[in-house]
Amino acid sequence: MIKFPVLFSPISERDIEDHYVWIASENKKSADKLLTSIQNIIGKLSSMPEIGTLFPISQNLSQKIRYLPISGFKHHLIFYAVTKDHIRVLRLLHSSRDLNDITKWE
Repeated sequence: MIKFPVLFSPISERDIEDHYVWIASENKKSADKLLTSIQNIIGKLSSMPEIGTLFPISQNLSQKIRYLPISGFKHHLIFYAVTKDHIRVLRLLHSSRDLNDITKWE
């Protein structure tokens, strides 16, 4: 089984940090669980890159974007793109945000 490297965009790294800090301000255990759940998803993506749902708005883009909910945090979504040689995590967003403005994703 081929495993693809997973790369994080700078904004996705900030997203993860921001979500961690926000959740930790209320419950550090939950924030730690968020990081563990993200690590688990990354492990799955590495071996099954197309496991996520195709994000409809990306149909007309050169880069197709997929997303997955984070286990235990159903409103937190990881958005990523698959290339021929790696996976790029683009964002970690809460589902209550306007997800259609992808111009702000990089």
